[in-house]
Amino acid sequence: MEQLQGEAMNLSPITAEALHLTGNSKFLALRRLFPLFVYHDFIYKINHTEKMWEITCQWHFSLPTLTDFLPSCTITVPHKVADRLRINNITAIETFLFQIGLMESISYWKSVCPLRYVCSLAPIPTTAAASWQDWYFNGLGEFLYRNNISINPAELWTYSPTEQVEISCPLNLPDSSWHKVTALSHFALTEPVNNGKATAAARKVLIPVGGGKDSIVTLELLREKERYAFAINPTRASRDSIALAGIDEEHCLFVQRRLDRKIVTLNQLNFWNGHTPFSGIVAFYSLFAAYLAGIPYVALSNEASSNAATVAGTEINHQYSKTAAFESSFRTYSCLYLGAAAEYFSFLRPLQEIAIARIFSHYKAYLPYFRSCNLGSKEQANKWCNNCPKCLFVSLILAVYLTPQEMRTAFGADILQNENLLPDMAGLLGVTPVKPFECVGTVEEVAYAVCKLLNRYHRTEQQLPCLLQAAATWIAAGRCSLLTFTGGEYVYAGPDLQKLQPAPFLNPEFQEILQNKMKNLEDEHE
Repeated sequence: MEQLQGEAMNLSPITAEALHLTGNSKFLALRRLFPLFVYHDFIYKINHTEKMWEITCQWHFSLPTLTDFLPSCTITVPHKVADRLRINNITAIETFLFQIGLMESISYWKSVCPLRYVCSLAPIPTTAAASWQDWYFNGLGEFLYRNNISINPAELWTYSPTEQVEISCPLNLPDSSWHKVTALSHFALTEPVNNGKATAAARKVLIPVGGGKDSIVTLELLREKERYAFAINPTRASRDSIALAGIDEEHCLFVQRRLDRKIVTLNQLNFWNGHTPFSGIVAFYSLFAAYLAGIPYVALSNEASSNAATVAGTEINHQYSKTAAFESSFRTYSCLYLGAAAEYFSFLRPLQEIAIARIFSHYKAYLPYFRSCNLGSKEQANKWCNNCPKCLFVSLILAVYLTPQEMRTAFGADILQNENLLPDMAGLLGVTPVKPFECVGTVEEVAYAVCKLLNRYHRTEQQLPCLLQAAATWIAAGRCSLLTFTGGEYVYAGPDLQKLQPAPFLNPEFQEILQNKMKNLEDEHE
């Protein structure tokens, strides 16, 4: 095996040569060199303190002849809200940890995209394998597109049910408190475990919180429910949002997720790297957390806008695991294989991003604290970098509803003066066919926001910031199909973005909350 030693790795000449290729040539070369990905086993332990239950797990994956991966996580559930019977259900605990491992493995599998996926723990049923094949292909759609890899779903991910692979680096138990799982007698939970809907537990709802405007709107609109907050590696912004929403520590369920750093070394050596479906990871962990606390609902904050493709005319979507298609697929999967542990749905699915921004603008207390900038989060600086497409999009749609002073409170700078973002502005506005590969809204929403902002500047005869000046130039040249300048003002010719969109998985009780909120906003406007 070509061993990783800290940040150094001795590669064979043929491997080094393959890493200098690009596109399908590199894809096929790496597949020939490393044809297998193996999910070997996992170890876990359950700890109980005065305040908290902790479940810690470490998985073992490998790329035979290359390296092993040992990612891990710790899930914490406050003692006050934990369901003791469920935590003692070892069959369910092991099934969930096994299934979470299947989703975690995507990050490591994609480094060489092997021909075959071998799972030593339990046979994967045909229908489940079909789900994973779909999630790999669509969840890695951006990865495939940006790396110029052309392949169909059936060829990308293939489950190998009978292949046996020797474990080269067995997981050792640190001490007697750990349990090792090398084989499961079952792939799925066959008995339904969600029996809380007919009781007072029906008021309980688990809300994944990322610290951005969307999850804040969900936290606020569901105040009449018994709210529980969930986060993976919670940031300062997510913790601030949870506290401002009035949720105490005893109603927070967190996951500390730890990647195996060897994947970083592989990336540095030019093995494949790229976007993975993080919201799919959130789906599995949040369902497990809801199970452990006996919470019947997991309310995501994924909006209608996430269904739109990133690349015009294709199904390639940076936000695939936030889409209604993934939501539908995961709901079916959880019923078949995870005992319908909780009802997983997106509360904000009927709303476009621009409508969410409108609602969020009423919650001024969050302005200094909310964050959605991936770059700012990665730097652990808890800031808006004001130099990325995500910052630009959020600024555009909020500027429609906030005053200039409120915008400065939130972002600390006028991003519309940042000429470095001209290419991103063109992509967001549909002037170029590919939107930025970020969690951003639709071309229609950006056009709507730009229209509102241009008219505001036009009426007050203020000088346009450079990004809006560029937009005005594109409109004059006929490059923005949704915008024209007619009769002395800018006119938006797109669909009604405040209209509630279809959301078949949102039950009437939650649907009514959104309908009432939107009606109240319209009444205020009148």
